[in-house]
Amino acid sequence: MPRGRKAKGAAASFNAQSRLSFNNSARVTKPGTRQDDAAKKAASKLSDPAQAQIEDEVKAIETPEAEDEPEEATEVQITPEPESKKVDVAIRESPLKPKTTNPKTKKNTVPSKDERELAAEKVTDAQLRKYWRAEEDGRLAPRIHQESLSLHEKILRHFDLSSQYGPCIGIQRLQRWKRANMLGLQPPVEVLAVLLREEDKKTSQGCGKLAYIDELAGGRVVLVE
Repeated sequence: MPRGRKAKGAAASFNAQSRLSFNNSARVTKPGTRQDDAAKKAASKLSDPAQAQIEDEVKAIETPEAEDEPEEATEVQITPEPESKKVDVAIRESPLKPKTTNPKTKKNTVPSKDERELAAEKVTDAQLRKYWRAEEDGRLAPRIHQESLSLHEKILRHFDLSSQYGPCIGIQRLQRWKRANMLGLQPPVEVLAVLLREEDKKTSQGCGKLAYIDELAGGRVVLVE
């Protein structure tokens, strides 16, 4: 089928489109550019009263507001304080206390002795022999195995085996007598007299401070009260 000719309307629309020219000038042409510029200029121009109103508003914004007038500063009268009078006071030097060369020594308080302890200090050797004779008379048979012992050791061993005065293991004989006396068990005064004499080297007969049974054990047992 042979090509037909293009319609005139199509040719007009084709001419109205922008065309690129590849000549040396490289110029783009658009239809109707002059008419658009004229319309923009006409739209930008406002009427004189409107333009004047806009300018007045711009000036009102640019001009700063009138600053408030500063208030008058109130004067405050400051009354000067009266100067304090300086008074010279003579300071008396206190005389130095003399240093005491002798320091205070603590007094050793000696525990007071009761009547039984005071009575034990007055016991004589005759009273000790009388006491032991009375103890031997109360037995059915004499103590044959103690014939080689001294009088003090016989009295103290008899006290060691007297269980009514408390245990004798782990405690010294003198402490055991004082403990029994404190508890009101009435231990013999003659026993205390022997213990006091054993502390003195002149009247001591070589008796030990511990019970004979405790000495046999090597003094390893300690009584916990």
